[in-house]
Amino acid sequence: MADDCSGCALKPRCTSVERRFVQRHLYEDALQRMNARVEADPHLMRQRRCAAEHPFGTIKRMTAGGRFLTRGLTNVKTEAALSVLVYNIMRVINLIGPQSLKIRLA
Repeated sequence: MADDCSGCALKPRCTSVERRFVQRHLYEDALQRMNARVEADPHLMRQRRCAAEHPFGTIKRMTAGGRFLTRGLTNVKTEAALSVLVYNIMRVINLIGPQSLKIRLA
């Protein structure tokens, strides 16, 4: 409660403001559960890096260091979406081959 600190003799040593605010992330409980899982099994973070972060590194390499060529939020969103589309097409070609992709798209 906000009244708890008002009568405390140690309040000047804790803070000089009239009120204190506590902020909490909207999904703090989910973040704490995720951190607990990672601490319990550190291998999970290594697995995540291999599976989830590889596409971002590849896209960054494809786009000359991750710099956008366009300006403005709408244009940058479009450029990012096209980069992801190109990555996904390249991934499909590497997985099933160009001839198989042509057959499946026809």
